Amino acid sequence: MVPVRKAAIMSVQSASDILHAGTGKKEVDKKRVDELLEAVEPYIYGGTPLIQAMRHSGDLFSHSEFANHKKLLFILSDGQPTDGRDPPVQQLSDLGVTIVSCFITREGLPDPRRLYSLLNERWEEPAKFMFNMSSIVTTQNLPRTVFVKKKWKIDIENNETRLFFQVNDPDVIKEVCDMARKCVLTQDALSDVLSSVDLDLYINETNDKFRAKEQHGETCYANASAAVMHLAMNRIRGRDGGYPNFFELREKLIAKYGNKSTSTEKVLKEICPEYRLQCQTVNAIGAMEAISAKRPVVATFHLTGAQWDQFGKFYEINPRGILTRSYLDSKRVSKSDAGGHAVVLTSYDADSLRLMSSWGDDWADQGFFRVQNSDVLGLKFVDVFWTPNDLSEKEKKTYKQHGNEVFTKLIKSLKGIQVVKYKCPLCAVESKVVDFTGHLLKAKCPACGRTFNASEEGGDVALNLYLMSLIRDDKSQ
Repeated sequence: MVPVRKAAIMSVQSASDILHAGTGKKEVDKKRVDELLEAVEPYIYGGTPLIQAMRHSGDLFSHSEFANHKKLLFILSDGQPTDGRDPPVQQLSDLGVTIVSCFITREGLPDPRRLYSLLNERWEEPAKFMFNMSSIVTTQNLPRTVFVKKKWKIDIENNETRLFFQVNDPDVIKEVCDMARKCVLTQDALSDVLSSVDLDLYINETNDKFRAKEQHGETCYANASAAVMHLAMNRIRGRDGGYPNFFELREKLIAKYGNKSTSTEKVLKEICPEYRLQCQTVNAIGAMEAISAKRPVVATFHLTGAQWDQFGKFYEINPRGILTRSYLDSKRVSKSDAGGHAVVLTSYDADSLRLMSSWGDDWADQGFFRVQNSDVLGLKFVDVFWTPNDLSEKEKKTYKQHGNEVFTKLIKSLKGIQVVKYKCPLCAVESKVVDFTGHLLKAKCPACGRTFNASEEGGDVALNLYLMSLIRDDKSQ
Protein backbone atom coordinates (compact mmCIF):
# COMPACT_ATOMS: atom_id res chain seq x y z
CA MET A 1 0.00 0.00 0.00
CA VAL A 2 1.08 3.59 -0.63
CA PRO A 3 -0.18 6.83 0.95
CA VAL A 4 -3.56 7.65 -0.51
CA ARG A 5 -5.35 10.94 -0.99
CA LYS A 6 -8.40 11.67 -3.07
CA ALA A 7 -6.45 12.44 -6.22
CA ALA A 8 -4.76 9.03 -6.09
CA ILE A 9 -7.79 7.39 -7.68
CA MET A 10 -7.79 8.18 -11.36
CA SER A 11 -8.64 6.68 -14.72
CA VAL A 12 -6.23 4.40 -16.54
CA GLN A 13 -5.81 7.06 -19.22
CA SER A 14 -4.96 9.71 -16.62
CA ALA A 15 -2.36 7.44 -15.05
CA SER A 16 -0.94 6.71 -18.48
CA ASP A 17 -0.73 10.43 -19.26
CA ILE A 18 1.19 11.04 -16.03
CA LEU A 19 3.58 8.16 -16.63
CA HIS A 20 4.26 9.37 -20.15
CA ALA A 21 4.68 12.94 -18.91
CA GLY A 22 1.69 14.06 -20.96
CA THR A 23 3.94 15.63 -23.58
CA GLY A 24 3.65 13.25 -26.49
CA LYS A 25 7.42 13.63 -26.94
CA LYS A 26 9.78 10.73 -27.33
CA GLU A 27 12.13 12.21 -24.77
CA VAL A 28 11.34 14.19 -21.61
CA ASP A 29 13.66 17.01 -20.57
CA LYS A 30 15.10 17.36 -17.04
CA LYS A 31 12.65 20.07 -16.05
CA ARG A 32 9.68 17.85 -16.93
CA VAL A 33 11.25 14.93 -15.04
CA ASP A 34 11.60 17.10 -11.92
CA GLU A 35 7.98 18.20 -12.24
CA LEU A 36 6.86 14.60 -12.63
CA LEU A 37 8.81 13.44 -9.58
CA GLU A 38 7.36 16.28 -7.54
CA ALA A 39 3.86 15.22 -8.58
CA VAL A 40 4.25 11.54 -7.69
CA GLU A 41 6.45 11.91 -4.60
CA PRO A 42 3.51 11.99 -2.14
CA TYR A 43 2.44 8.58 -3.41
CA ILE A 44 5.73 6.69 -3.27
CA TYR A 45 7.25 7.67 0.07
CA GLY A 46 6.05 7.72 3.65
CA GLY A 47 3.88 5.38 5.69
CA THR A 48 1.27 2.80 4.86
CA PRO A 49 -2.21 4.26 5.48
CA LEU A 50 -3.99 1.00 4.70
CA ILE A 51 -7.04 1.78 6.85
CA GLN A 52 -7.45 5.19 5.20
CA ALA A 53 -7.24 3.56 1.77
CA MET A 54 -9.90 1.00 2.70
CA ARG A 55 -12.23 3.71 3.99
CA HIS A 56 -11.70 5.71 0.83
CA SER A 57 -12.51 2.55 -1.15
CA GLY A 58 -15.73 2.21 0.86
CA ASP A 59 -16.70 5.76 -0.12
CA LEU A 60 -16.06 4.90 -3.76
CA PHE A 61 -18.02 1.62 -3.65
CA SER A 62 -20.98 3.36 -1.98
CA HIS A 63 -21.74 5.40 -5.10
CA SER A 64 -25.20 4.55 -6.45
CA GLU A 65 -23.78 3.81 -9.91
CA PHE A 66 -22.05 0.73 -8.45
CA ALA A 67 -25.10 -0.57 -6.58
CA ASN A 68 -25.65 -3.52 -8.95
CA HIS A 69 -22.00 -4.20 -9.73
CA LYS A 70 -19.93 -7.08 -8.42
CA LYS A 71 -17.37 -5.30 -6.26
CA LEU A 72 -13.89 -6.53 -5.39
CA LEU A 73 -11.20 -4.89 -3.27
CA PHE A 74 -7.76 -6.38 -3.87
CA ILE A 75 -5.32 -5.53 -1.06
CA LEU A 76 -1.63 -6.13 -1.70
CA SER A 77 0.26 -5.28 1.50
CA ASP A 78 2.84 -6.32 4.06
CA GLY A 79 0.07 -6.22 6.67
CA GLN A 80 1.67 -3.43 8.72
CA PRO A 81 -0.49 -0.30 8.38
CA THR A 82 0.75 2.90 10.01
CA ASP A 83 -2.71 4.35 10.64
CA GLY A 84 -4.32 1.89 13.05
CA ARG A 85 -5.57 -1.69 13.18
CA ASP A 86 -9.31 -1.23 12.71
CA PRO A 87 -10.11 -1.92 9.06
CA PRO A 88 -13.70 -1.13 7.90
CA VAL A 89 -14.36 -4.73 6.92
CA GLN A 90 -18.01 -4.73 8.00
CA GLN A 91 -18.75 -1.52 6.10
CA LEU A 92 -17.28 -2.97 2.93
CA SER A 93 -19.11 -6.26 3.46
CA ASP A 94 -22.41 -4.41 3.83
CA LEU A 95 -21.72 -2.79 0.46
CA GLY A 96 -21.31 -6.22 -1.10
CA VAL A 97 -17.55 -5.88 -1.53
CA THR A 98 -15.45 -9.02 -1.72
CA ILE A 99 -12.05 -8.50 -0.11
CA VAL A 100 -9.06 -10.41 -1.44
CA SER A 101 -6.02 -10.06 0.85
CA CYS A 102 -2.62 -10.71 -0.64
CA PHE A 103 0.07 -10.72 2.05
CA ILE A 104 3.60 -9.98 0.82
CA THR A 105 6.43 -11.55 2.78
CA ARG A 106 10.16 -12.12 2.43
CA GLU A 107 9.91 -15.42 4.29
CA GLY A 108 9.97 -18.80 2.60
CA LEU A 109 6.54 -20.36 2.16
CA PRO A 110 5.95 -24.14 2.32
CA ASP A 111 2.70 -23.77 0.31
CA PRO A 112 2.81 -20.55 -1.73
CA ARG A 113 -0.16 -21.69 -3.83
CA ARG A 114 -2.74 -22.41 -1.17
CA LEU A 115 -6.08 -21.09 0.05
CA TYR A 116 -6.82 -21.53 3.75
CA SER A 117 -9.96 -22.14 5.80
CA LEU A 118 -8.49 -21.50 9.25
CA LEU A 119 -5.93 -19.10 10.67
CA ASN A 120 -2.59 -20.69 11.52
CA GLU A 121 -1.41 -19.57 14.96
CA ARG A 122 2.21 -19.98 13.82
CA TRP A 123 1.83 -17.20 11.26
CA GLU A 124 3.40 -13.81 11.96
CA GLU A 125 1.02 -11.08 13.16
CA PRO A 126 0.85 -9.18 9.82
CA ALA A 127 -0.28 -12.39 8.10
CA LYS A 128 -2.99 -12.94 10.72
CA PHE A 129 -4.14 -9.34 10.29
CA MET A 130 -4.47 -9.78 6.53
CA PHE A 131 -6.18 -13.17 6.94
CA ASN A 132 -8.86 -11.72 9.22
CA MET A 133 -9.64 -8.99 6.68
CA SER A 134 -10.21 -11.40 3.81
CA SER A 135 -13.69 -12.45 2.72
CA ILE A 136 -15.06 -15.93 3.35
CA VAL A 137 -16.41 -17.92 0.42
CA THR A 138 -18.43 -21.11 0.74
CA THR A 139 -16.17 -23.78 -0.66
CA GLN A 140 -18.71 -25.21 -3.06
CA ASN A 141 -19.20 -21.75 -4.55
CA LEU A 142 -15.51 -21.38 -5.38
CA PRO A 143 -14.47 -22.34 -8.94
CA ARG A 144 -11.98 -24.80 -7.53
CA THR A 145 -11.34 -26.56 -10.83
CA VAL A 146 -9.62 -23.42 -12.08
CA PHE A 147 -7.35 -23.44 -9.03
CA VAL A 148 -6.67 -27.18 -9.27
CA LYS A 149 -5.63 -26.93 -12.90
CA LYS A 150 -3.04 -24.36 -11.80
CA LYS A 151 -1.88 -26.73 -8.99
CA TRP A 152 -3.27 -24.73 -6.09
CA LYS A 153 -4.33 -26.37 -2.83
CA ILE A 154 -7.64 -25.39 -1.25
CA ASP A 155 -8.60 -26.09 2.37
CA ILE A 156 -12.22 -27.22 2.65
CA GLU A 157 -12.70 -27.46 6.40
CA ASN A 158 -16.11 -26.20 7.56
CA ASN A 159 -16.98 -25.78 3.89
CA GLU A 160 -15.38 -22.34 3.98
CA THR A 161 -12.39 -20.81 2.25
CA ARG A 162 -10.73 -17.47 2.98
CA LEU A 163 -9.69 -15.30 0.05
CA PHE A 164 -6.25 -14.87 1.60
CA PHE A 165 -3.00 -15.39 -0.26
CA GLN A 166 0.62 -15.37 0.90
CA VAL A 167 3.18 -14.50 -1.74
CA ASN A 168 6.92 -14.00 -1.91
CA ASP A 169 7.38 -14.15 -5.67
CA PRO A 170 6.23 -11.70 -8.38
CA ASP A 171 5.01 -14.55 -10.61
CA VAL A 172 2.68 -15.74 -7.84
CA ILE A 173 1.39 -12.18 -7.35
CA LYS A 174 0.48 -12.03 -11.02
CA GLU A 175 -1.25 -15.39 -10.73
CA VAL A 176 -3.19 -14.27 -7.65
CA CYS A 177 -4.39 -11.15 -9.46
CA ASP A 178 -5.56 -13.29 -12.34
CA MET A 179 -7.32 -15.67 -9.94
CA ALA A 180 -9.11 -12.77 -8.27
CA ARG A 181 -10.34 -11.38 -11.55
CA LYS A 182 -11.41 -14.64 -13.13
CA CYS A 183 -12.66 -16.60 -10.15
CA VAL A 184 -13.82 -14.42 -7.31
CA LEU A 185 -15.98 -12.26 -9.51
CA THR A 186 -17.68 -15.28 -11.09
CA GLN A 187 -18.74 -17.42 -8.14
CA ASP A 188 -20.73 -20.05 -9.99
CA ALA A 189 -21.90 -23.18 -8.20
CA LEU A 190 -19.27 -25.90 -8.58
CA SER A 191 -21.46 -28.04 -10.81
CA ASP A 192 -21.94 -25.09 -13.16
CA VAL A 193 -18.20 -24.44 -13.15
CA LEU A 194 -17.50 -28.04 -14.08
CA SER A 195 -19.94 -27.75 -16.95
CA SER A 196 -18.46 -24.44 -18.06
CA VAL A 197 -14.93 -25.85 -18.00
CA ASP A 198 -16.03 -28.66 -20.27
CA LEU A 199 -17.89 -26.20 -22.48
CA ASP A 200 -14.78 -24.00 -22.60
CA LEU A 201 -12.79 -26.92 -23.99
CA TYR A 202 -15.42 -27.46 -26.65
CA ILE A 203 -15.75 -23.78 -27.52
CA ASN A 204 -11.99 -23.26 -27.62
CA GLU A 205 -11.65 -26.20 -29.98
CA THR A 206 -14.43 -24.86 -32.22
CA ASN A 207 -13.03 -21.33 -32.22
CA ASP A 208 -9.44 -22.45 -32.76
CA LYS A 209 -10.39 -24.64 -35.71
CA PHE A 210 -12.33 -21.85 -37.38
CA ARG A 211 -10.08 -20.65 -40.16
CA ALA A 212 -10.05 -17.24 -41.82
CA LYS A 213 -12.32 -17.52 -44.88
CA GLU A 214 -11.95 -15.40 -48.01
CA GLN A 215 -14.74 -12.99 -48.91
CA HIS A 216 -16.33 -12.69 -52.35
CA GLY A 217 -16.74 -9.16 -53.65
CA GLU A 218 -17.38 -6.51 -51.02
CA THR A 219 -18.93 -8.98 -48.60
CA CYS A 220 -16.73 -8.64 -45.53
CA TYR A 221 -19.95 -7.87 -43.61
CA ALA A 222 -21.28 -11.34 -44.50
CA ASN A 223 -18.04 -13.10 -43.54
CA ALA A 224 -17.85 -11.41 -40.14
CA SER A 225 -21.56 -11.78 -39.37
CA ALA A 226 -21.72 -15.44 -40.41
CA ALA A 227 -18.61 -16.25 -38.37
CA VAL A 228 -19.89 -14.87 -35.06
CA MET A 229 -23.38 -16.29 -35.55
CA HIS A 230 -21.99 -19.72 -36.38
CA LEU A 231 -19.75 -19.71 -33.30
CA ALA A 232 -22.53 -18.34 -31.07
CA MET A 233 -24.88 -21.18 -32.03
CA ASN A 234 -22.13 -23.73 -31.45
CA ARG A 235 -22.18 -22.68 -27.79
CA ILE A 236 -25.67 -24.20 -27.42
CA ARG A 237 -25.60 -27.93 -26.68
CA GLY A 238 -28.26 -29.95 -28.47
CA ARG A 239 -29.48 -26.89 -30.35
CA ASP A 240 -32.96 -27.20 -31.85
CA GLY A 241 -32.59 -26.83 -35.58
CA GLY A 242 -29.00 -28.00 -35.62
CA TYR A 243 -25.98 -25.85 -36.39
CA PRO A 244 -26.05 -23.88 -39.67
CA ASN A 245 -22.48 -23.82 -40.90
CA PHE A 246 -20.55 -20.74 -41.85
CA PHE A 247 -20.98 -21.09 -45.61
CA GLU A 248 -24.77 -21.57 -45.39
CA LEU A 249 -25.07 -18.45 -43.25
CA ARG A 250 -22.79 -16.40 -45.47
CA GLU A 251 -24.66 -17.32 -48.66
CA LYS A 252 -28.01 -16.48 -47.05
CA LEU A 253 -26.70 -13.06 -46.02
CA ILE A 254 -25.26 -12.29 -49.45
CA ALA A 255 -28.51 -13.40 -51.13
CA LYS A 256 -30.49 -11.03 -48.90
CA TYR A 257 -28.14 -8.04 -48.64
CA GLY A 258 -26.09 -8.26 -51.84
CA ASN A 259 -22.39 -8.40 -52.67
CA LYS A 260 -21.72 -4.73 -51.99
CA SER A 261 -20.62 -3.13 -48.76
CA THR A 262 -23.42 -2.60 -46.24
CA SER A 263 -23.94 -1.88 -42.54
CA THR A 264 -22.86 -4.91 -40.54
CA GLU A 265 -24.76 -3.72 -37.47
CA LYS A 266 -27.98 -3.38 -39.48
CA VAL A 267 -27.55 -6.87 -40.93
CA LEU A 268 -27.02 -8.46 -37.53
CA LYS A 269 -29.99 -6.68 -35.93
CA GLU A 270 -32.24 -8.01 -38.68
CA ILE A 271 -30.90 -11.56 -39.02
CA CYS A 272 -30.07 -12.57 -35.42
CA PRO A 273 -33.69 -12.97 -34.23
CA GLU A 274 -34.28 -15.58 -36.96
CA TYR A 275 -31.77 -17.81 -35.15
CA ARG A 276 -32.87 -16.93 -31.58
CA LEU A 277 -29.76 -14.77 -31.16
CA GLN A 278 -29.38 -11.21 -29.92
CA CYS A 279 -26.85 -8.51 -30.71
CA GLN A 280 -25.81 -5.16 -29.28
CA THR A 281 -23.13 -2.57 -29.85
CA VAL A 282 -20.48 -2.53 -27.13
CA ASN A 283 -17.38 -0.53 -26.32
CA ALA A 284 -13.86 -1.98 -26.14
CA ILE A 285 -14.31 -3.17 -22.56
CA GLY A 286 -17.60 -4.85 -23.45
CA ALA A 287 -15.91 -6.54 -26.40
CA MET A 288 -13.14 -7.93 -24.20
CA GLU A 289 -15.71 -9.15 -21.66
CA ALA A 290 -17.44 -11.01 -24.49
CA ILE A 291 -14.16 -12.55 -25.58
CA SER A 292 -13.54 -13.71 -22.00
CA ALA A 293 -16.94 -15.41 -22.16
CA LYS A 294 -15.86 -17.23 -25.35
CA ARG A 295 -17.85 -15.01 -27.73
CA PRO A 296 -15.95 -13.70 -30.76
CA VAL A 297 -17.15 -10.18 -31.61
CA VAL A 298 -17.73 -8.36 -34.89
CA ALA A 299 -15.46 -5.33 -35.27
CA THR A 300 -15.74 -2.64 -37.95
CA PHE A 301 -13.45 0.26 -38.89
CA HIS A 302 -12.90 2.90 -41.56
CA LEU A 303 -9.54 4.12 -42.90
CA THR A 304 -8.38 6.86 -45.23
CA GLY A 305 -6.56 5.92 -48.42
CA ALA A 306 -3.16 6.69 -46.88
CA GLN A 307 -3.99 4.62 -43.83
CA TRP A 308 -4.99 1.67 -46.00
CA ASP A 309 -1.62 1.93 -47.74
CA GLN A 310 0.18 1.77 -44.41
CA PHE A 311 -2.12 -1.00 -43.17
CA GLY A 312 -1.29 -3.25 -46.11
CA LYS A 313 2.42 -2.41 -46.02
CA PHE A 314 2.73 -3.19 -42.30
CA TYR A 315 1.32 -6.72 -42.47
CA GLU A 316 3.20 -7.50 -45.66
CA ILE A 317 6.46 -6.76 -43.81
CA ASN A 318 5.34 -7.87 -40.31
CA PRO A 319 2.60 -10.51 -40.69
CA ARG A 320 2.72 -11.23 -36.95
CA GLY A 321 3.50 -7.69 -35.85
CA ILE A 322 1.36 -5.38 -33.72
CA LEU A 323 0.11 -2.34 -35.63
CA THR A 324 0.25 1.03 -33.84
CA ARG A 325 -1.54 4.27 -34.54
CA SER A 326 1.72 6.14 -35.08
CA TYR A 327 2.67 3.77 -37.90
CA LEU A 328 -0.79 3.94 -39.44
CA ASP A 329 -0.66 7.76 -39.59
CA SER A 330 2.99 8.05 -40.62
CA LYS A 331 2.20 8.56 -44.31
CA ARG A 332 0.06 11.30 -45.81
CA VAL A 333 0.18 10.52 -49.54
CA SER A 334 -2.59 8.17 -50.67
CA LYS A 335 -2.66 5.60 -53.43
CA SER A 336 -5.78 3.83 -52.20
CA ASP A 337 -9.38 4.86 -51.67
CA ALA A 338 -10.93 5.42 -48.25
CA GLY A 339 -13.24 2.66 -47.06
CA GLY A 340 -14.48 0.45 -44.25
CA HIS A 341 -14.00 -3.17 -43.31
CA ALA A 342 -15.67 -5.73 -41.04
CA VAL A 343 -13.57 -8.29 -39.16
CA VAL A 344 -13.88 -10.52 -36.09
CA LEU A 345 -12.20 -9.91 -32.74
CA THR A 346 -11.14 -13.37 -31.55
CA SER A 347 -8.81 -12.79 -28.58
CA TYR A 348 -6.69 -10.26 -26.72
CA ASP A 349 -3.76 -10.09 -24.33
CA ALA A 350 -1.86 -7.38 -22.47
CA ASP A 351 -0.13 -6.26 -25.65
CA SER A 352 -2.72 -6.41 -28.40
CA LEU A 353 -6.08 -7.35 -29.89
CA ARG A 354 -6.15 -10.26 -32.34
CA LEU A 355 -8.61 -10.05 -35.22
CA MET A 356 -9.61 -12.29 -38.11
CA SER A 357 -9.99 -10.70 -41.53
CA SER A 358 -11.75 -12.09 -44.60
CA TRP A 359 -8.89 -12.10 -47.07
CA GLY A 360 -7.99 -15.77 -46.81
CA ASP A 361 -5.42 -17.58 -44.68
CA ASP A 362 -2.48 -16.56 -46.86
CA TRP A 363 -2.77 -12.92 -45.73
CA ALA A 364 -0.85 -11.67 -42.64
CA ASP A 365 -0.72 -14.37 -39.93
CA GLN A 366 -2.86 -17.06 -41.59
CA GLY A 367 -5.65 -14.52 -42.06
CA PHE A 368 -5.35 -13.00 -38.57
CA PHE A 369 -3.75 -9.71 -37.57
CA ARG A 370 -2.97 -7.79 -34.36
CA VAL A 371 -3.34 -4.16 -33.35
CA GLN A 372 -2.14 -2.44 -30.18
CA ASN A 373 -5.64 -1.42 -29.03
CA SER A 374 -9.08 -0.48 -30.35
CA ASP A 375 -8.07 3.15 -30.90
CA VAL A 376 -5.52 2.20 -33.57
CA LEU A 377 -8.28 1.50 -36.08
CA GLY A 378 -11.14 3.25 -34.28
CA LEU A 379 -12.85 -0.12 -33.90
CA LYS A 380 -16.59 -0.36 -33.27
CA PHE A 381 -17.92 -3.63 -31.87
CA VAL A 382 -21.11 -5.70 -32.11
CA ASP A 383 -21.56 -8.57 -29.65
CA VAL A 384 -23.72 -11.52 -30.76
CA PHE A 385 -25.07 -13.63 -27.91
CA TRP A 386 -28.01 -15.56 -26.46
CA THR A 387 -29.52 -15.71 -22.99
CA PRO A 388 -31.26 -18.60 -21.17
CA ASN A 389 -34.58 -17.05 -22.23
CA ASP A 390 -33.60 -17.63 -25.85
CA LEU A 391 -33.16 -21.38 -25.29
CA SER A 392 -35.89 -23.92 -25.90
CA GLU A 393 -37.01 -26.24 -23.10
CA LYS A 394 -35.24 -29.09 -24.85
CA GLU A 395 -31.97 -27.13 -24.96
CA LYS A 396 -32.25 -26.23 -21.27
CA LYS A 397 -32.88 -29.87 -20.39
CA THR A 398 -29.91 -31.03 -22.48
CA TYR A 399 -27.58 -28.62 -20.70
CA LYS A 400 -28.79 -29.76 -17.27
CA GLN A 401 -28.46 -33.47 -18.10
CA HIS A 402 -25.00 -32.84 -19.44
CA GLY A 403 -23.79 -32.02 -15.92
CA ASN A 404 -23.52 -35.65 -14.81
CA GLU A 405 -21.33 -36.53 -17.75
CA VAL A 406 -19.13 -33.52 -17.14
CA PHE A 407 -18.28 -34.46 -13.54
CA THR A 408 -16.71 -37.75 -14.60
CA LYS A 409 -15.13 -36.37 -17.76
CA LEU A 410 -13.52 -33.42 -16.01
CA ILE A 411 -12.06 -35.46 -13.19
CA LYS A 412 -10.51 -37.78 -15.77
CA SER A 413 -9.11 -34.77 -17.59
CA LEU A 414 -7.47 -33.30 -14.48
CA LYS A 415 -4.13 -34.96 -14.98
CA GLY A 416 -2.78 -33.42 -11.81
CA ILE A 417 -5.18 -35.50 -9.71
CA GLN A 418 -4.71 -38.55 -11.90
CA VAL A 419 -0.97 -38.88 -11.44
CA VAL A 420 -0.28 -37.26 -8.06
CA LYS A 421 0.58 -39.58 -5.16
CA TYR A 422 -0.24 -39.26 -1.48
CA LYS A 423 1.44 -40.82 1.55
CA CYS A 424 -1.03 -42.51 3.89
CA PRO A 425 -0.72 -40.98 7.40
CA LEU A 426 -1.25 -44.47 8.90
CA CYS A 427 1.04 -46.79 6.95
CA ALA A 428 3.30 -44.20 5.22
CA VAL A 429 2.84 -45.97 1.85
CA GLU A 430 2.44 -43.73 -1.20
CA SER A 431 -0.51 -44.47 -3.49
CA LYS A 432 -2.24 -42.59 -6.29
CA VAL A 433 -4.76 -40.05 -5.01
CA VAL A 434 -7.47 -41.50 -7.26
CA ASP A 435 -7.08 -44.90 -5.59
CA PHE A 436 -8.22 -43.65 -2.18
CA THR A 437 -11.91 -44.37 -1.55
CA GLY A 438 -14.53 -43.51 1.03
CA HIS A 439 -15.43 -39.95 1.98
CA LEU A 440 -13.87 -36.92 3.65
CA LEU A 441 -14.29 -38.10 7.25
CA LYS A 442 -13.38 -41.70 6.49
CA ALA A 443 -10.91 -42.01 3.61
CA LYS A 444 -9.71 -45.54 2.94
CA CYS A 445 -6.08 -46.23 2.04
CA PRO A 446 -5.66 -48.64 -0.91
CA ALA A 447 -2.46 -50.05 0.65
CA CYS A 448 -3.35 -50.81 4.28
CA GLY A 449 -7.14 -50.69 4.07
CA ARG A 450 -7.42 -48.49 7.16
CA THR A 451 -9.35 -45.23 7.28
CA PHE A 452 -8.47 -41.68 8.34
CA ASN A 453 -10.02 -38.21 8.38
CA ALA A 454 -9.16 -36.63 5.02
CA SER A 455 -10.53 -33.25 6.14
CA GLU A 456 -7.82 -33.04 8.80
CA GLU A 457 -5.13 -34.14 6.37
CA GLY A 458 -6.35 -31.83 3.58
CA GLY A 459 -4.55 -31.77 0.23
CA ASP A 460 -5.30 -33.60 -2.98
CA VAL A 461 -6.92 -36.64 -1.37
CA ALA A 462 -9.54 -34.44 0.27
CA LEU A 463 -10.17 -32.60 -3.01
CA ASN A 464 -10.56 -35.82 -4.98
CA LEU A 465 -12.99 -37.33 -2.44
CA TYR A 466 -14.91 -34.07 -2.35
CA LEU A 467 -15.39 -34.07 -6.13
CA MET A 468 -16.30 -37.76 -6.11
CA SER A 469 -18.94 -37.11 -3.45
CA LEU A 470 -20.50 -34.48 -5.71
CA ILE A 471 -20.76 -37.05 -8.49
CA ARG A 472 -22.45 -39.55 -6.17
CA ASP A 473 -24.81 -36.93 -4.76
CA ASP A 474 -25.73 -35.68 -8.20
CA LYS A 475 -26.42 -39.17 -9.56
CA SER A 476 -28.53 -40.10 -6.53
CA GLN A 477 -30.99 -37.26 -7.14
